[in-house]
Parts: sequence; structure tokens; C-alpha cells
Amino acid sequence: MDFIRRQAFTIICSVAALGGVAAGVTGLQAMPKVMQKMNEAERVFNDLSSLDSGAANQRVITAEQRRIDSIVQDRASVIARCKTLYPYEPLVEGVFPVGDDNHRRKFKTTYQTAMQVLYDSMRPGEIANSQDVENMRDKIEAEKYKAKERNVDAGSVAPTPSIAGPPRTPADFLTVAGAKDNAAARAEMAKAQQFYLYANPFVVNKETQQVRSKSRGTSSLDFYVPMMNAGTVDAPYPEECWVAQVGYWIQKDVVEAIIDVNAQASAALKKAGAARWVGTMAIKELVSVRVGERYVPPFGEGNMVNGASAGGRAEALPPNTAENVFTRNGRSRTYEVVQFSVKMIMDQRDLPVFVDRLTSGRFHTLLRVAYTQEPLNKNMIGKIYGADPVVSVVMDFESVMLGDIFRKWMPAEVCEQYEIACPAPEEAAADKEEGT
Repeated sequence: MDFIRRQAFTIICSVAALGGVAAGVTGLQAMPKVMQKMNEAERVFNDLSSLDSGAANQRVITAEQRRIDSIVQDRASVIARCKTLYPYEPLVEGVFPVGDDNHRRKFKTTYQTAMQVLYDSMRPGEIANSQDVENMRDKIEAEKYKAKERNVDAGSVAPTPSIAGPPRTPADFLTVAGAKDNAAARAEMAKAQQFYLYANPFVVNKETQQVRSKSRGTSSLDFYVPMMNAGTVDAPYPEECWVAQVGYWIQKDVVEAIIDVNAQASAALKKAGAARWVGTMAIKELVSVRVGERYVPPFGEGNMVNGASAGGRAEALPPNTAENVFTRNGRSRTYEVVQFSVKMIMDQRDLPVFVDRLTSGRFHTLLRVAYTQEPLNKNMIGKIYGADPVVSVVMDFESVMLGDIFRKWMPAEVCEQYEIACPAPEEAAADKEEGT
């Protein structure tokens, strides 16, 4: 039994490694099973450790050593495969795990820029504002004046329509012709033609270079509050930088999935010679993406939390518990778990496409989906989603962060908070050098 105890780490990882090999081949579609195997491996080790020590047959020990050597090789292959599925690097080199104040100040400004770039990459837009409507009203008056000039010789007081066509479609949607004198509707139509999806931005003060979020319930992306400028040059805390970094990694995956799904729709529209704008895209609006700021507690240590409801414009928050999700995954000796929620307005037919894009080749697992039909906007006032039916959908996900990948970056403050056995800084540096 002393032999088994000396091989503790390998035995704990053995089942997980073998399960991970199969998962790596299949694109890690069975992530919950991999986590289950890890937990089973730990239980097996605990059972073996409770046995009495005694004489051992050398031939058996030799055979077991060969088996363990094989498992170690398999495990190394799995970790190498996992690293390809975690294409993550810190936003600032050297900030984790023991960066100084200057590293963390740089991280703060880099994070602000990275989040803005992430937002802009979706080609987002907002509804028409009062100035847009006023400008359209002036344009309509100018059109009427020009039309009146063309008819002055005939003494006509009614302008010749500058936009021809029926006022409504067969499905009763207001047309451009029908809205020719409606400043609000025409402003919304003109604005919607300029972008791919609706989203609420962060407020950026370009003069002071300060970034602040709108209320947490309205901003589409989850900008981490401690990373905002607050009129101070103090560096953020290491644990704050870590929360912001993890949140950025996950949101980047979500945004890239949104971009890819809409890019597919855009390519099909281009091939068909159709217009490409928010009304013809697959994903019409990103209402919110919210990333849990704390790791999910182990099953049995959390609370039952109901998921967010679809519909409306309130943000959707992750339950952050293992109690009422089917995977029952919480942090463990070998991995951490982060939950996140995404709320969007989209074409229901493209829902499986988005989920597949986000979860394939990543350690993200869909936990729950809830959706409801979004009312059709036939009068073109407010957000315009097009003529096809759309749904408001809420999706809860979990992301499993393997310790072998991420703990080398974790600040000591995070390790202490969750009682995680993180590698010493020098060990983390050696691991990083070996990985490169």
C-alpha cells in the first residue's frame, strides 16, 4: 500500500486520463462524463488508501508500474490535447500569478480596450435616438418641399410621393413607402440597415479615457466593475484581475460564436443577392452575457436557484450552483467550474447552430435553455427584427477549467480563497516554459 500511496497523483488522474483520451477524440462532447470519471478516480484512490499495508509480489508491482507509466503517458497526451482546446493567454504577459502594481495597472487599461474591441467586433447598433428622428423629420420636410416645387406649375398642394409601393406587406408589416411621412419609423429603418445586431454598449469618455458600464441590467457585455477608472491610479487587486480575465476569456468565446453564426447568414444572403442587416441576421440582439464571479461550490454545498426567465430585457444571471444542474459539477481537487448565462433575441432555427459553435472544441456545456416568442414589430417603431418569427432565449452554460491548465496562472489570493493547491510561482514558470 505504500507503493499505492506514493503513486497517489497518478492513480487519481488515471481514470480521468483514459476518459479524457476518448473525449479528446470526440471533441469533448461528453464533458460531464469526464468530470464524473475524475471524481470516481479520486474515490478509488481513497478506497485503496484505506487498505492495510502488507507484503507485495514484486511481479505484480512491476506490472502495476508499467500500467502506471502507460497512464502517465496517456495523461500527458490528454493534457497536451486540452491545451489546444484552451487557446487562452492572459491579456498582459507577466500579470499572473505574481505581477506587480504596474502589471495590474496595465492589465486594467488593456482589459478596457479588449472589451471595447470585443463589443465592436459584433457589428452592433442601437435604436434611433431623438436626434436621428429629428434629422429624418427634416429630410421628410425637404422631400415634401422638393415634391411641391415639381408640382407648382400644376398648382398642386399635395406632393408627388417620392417612395412608391404598397404601405404594408401581405403580413401587415409597415413598408418604406408606408412610412414615408413617419419620421420615427423611417429613422429606425435607416438605422437598422447599418448593423448586424442590437446591443447596449459601455459608455466611453474619450476625453478622460474613462470607461464605465451602463447599469448591469442593460449593458450587453459583462464589464467587470473593478476594472473601471474611478479617478485613481491605484492598481486593482490580483484577485480582481483574475476574475476579469476569466470573464473576458468566456465572453470572447460567446462573441466569436455570435459572429460566426451571423457570418454564415451573411454569406448565404450575399450569395442570394439579399440585403444584409439586423433584420436578416440569425442573431438579432445580444441582451446580456453574464459570467459568474465565483467558482461554483461542490455539489451539496450550494443552494437551489431557479434559472432566469426568457423574455423582457432584464439581464440573465447564472445560477452559480451545482444543485439544480444536470452535470452537478462544482469545483474539485482537479478543476474549477464557472457558470455563465447568455440572453439573446434570435431566429429559433439557428439556436442549435449557436450552441454547437460555442461548445464544440471547448470545455463549455449547455445546462439549460428557455425561450419564448418575441412579439412581431409590424409598425417598425423600436427594435426591428425582420419579418421572420424570433424568440427571446436564455441559455445557462458551465465552463470547466482544468487545474493543469489554469492553476499556474492563479494568484495566491485566489488559491487561498478557494483552498486550491496551486503550484508555487517557480513551478508555474517552469511549467509555462515547458509548455512553450
